[in-house]
Amino acid sequence: MRPVSTGTRPARPAVRSVADEVAARLEKRIVLGELKPGDRLPSERELSASLQVSRASLREAMHELEAKHLIERTPGRGTTVLAPPAHVSAPAEPTTNAALWRVLGDPLVPGTGSGPLYGLGVAVKDLYAVKGFRIGAGVPDWLREQQPAAGHSPAVQSLLDAGAHVVGIAETDEFAYSIGGINSHYGAAPNPRAPHATVGGSSSGPASAVALGQADIGLGTDTAGSIRVPASYAGLVGFRSTHGLVSMADTVPLAPQFDAAGWLTRDVATALAVCDVMIPKAAGRPFQALRTLRITALRGLAQTVVEAAIDASIET
Repeated sequence: MRPVSTGTRPARPAVRSVADEVAARLEKRIVLGELKPGDRLPSERELSASLQVSRASLREAMHELEAKHLIERTPGRGTTVLAPPAHVSAPAEPTTNAALWRVLGDPLVPGTGSGPLYGLGVAVKDLYAVKGFRIGAGVPDWLREQQPAAGHSPAVQSLLDAGAHVVGIAETDEFAYSIGGINSHYGAAPNPRAPHATVGGSSSGPASAVALGQADIGLGTDTAGSIRVPASYAGLVGFRSTHGLVSMADTVPLAPQFDAAGWLTRDVATALAVCDVMIPKAAGRPFQALRTLRITALRGLAQTVVEAAIDASIET
């Protein structure tokens, strides 16, 4: 039996900041002796590149470590590791779900505008370029060979310009080559609507983030169902744009003749607001609220037992 929705919006869990996670990782290495007293840390540029975080997040992490007397920063001499105080123990492991998020921020990228999507958080499928971060495409070996993106992909930039912010970069099936929602390297992103099942793919991370309430918009791609399958599995609104209508520049392709941008949301109103932002006005007038449709139920061709909620919404 399909899970029954309670009709309530899931609470947004507290998101651990990138700076907190970087500080925890470095603190653990110091406490465990991997970084020894007197060791010099790499330069800010080198360290931010190796940890794949922004310099702003790294500086904040350094402030945390300095406040705990774990490092000492000296102008002209760099950063030196100090002996940890006796009361300091190794911090707990970060709580980020690696099957859902590859990179998570608070936010990862702030919005650049104050438009119709202001305040909404976006989970970006790990096929789109996000400035300062590498594209992983769900494959660690591929990720290691990439360079940080010089700019945002047009789809990401459009959302930022409309006021949305990027919560994080969400996982995908390897190279988007599946609709199963299971990544052999990172695992399967959770499906809160059916905890015993996968959330579907290949836009698994964005779908899971939206279903869990950790993002409002999941920016994905759809070649042969990669938006529509997760939407159906997780009880979300999924929209696959017409091929070529939304720019796919600066994304990792699967099948360029069929790849299309798409998004997942928890409600139709948000999906339409994203449509208004993402789809060029030259393609037609802005989206309007959908009118009520009268649909004939093909009883002879359909399943004989239908959920009462669905059956009641169909007028014959």
